Amino acid sequence: MIETISHEGVTYAVIIRNEYREKGIHFFTPNEFSQQLAYMRHPAGKTIEPHVHLPVPREVQYTLEALFLRRGKLRVDFYDNDQRYIENRCLRVAM
Repeated sequence: MIETISHEGVTYAVIIRNEYREKGIHFFTPNEFSQQLAYMRHPAGKTIEPHVHLPVPREVQYTLEALFLRRGKLRVDFYDNDQRYIENRCLRVAM
């Protein structure tokens, strides 16, 4: 249900499939990434205690993007920085 697409030590994607249903908070990216990806699932009525996010200086090397597929299907092709094809994934969500 969680798949990481990597090639030669570079992470190109983290795919969280629609069926993923873990309780609590789960982070899927390492701390050194400029953008964090997490999944959160709590029971109804759960209160998240007030907290602060400390400033963490980060240097952005590449623009990241997040895709949320709500319905339909999408084929994603992955290429390296030299535009050489690596692999693809077909993502589907039932309509």
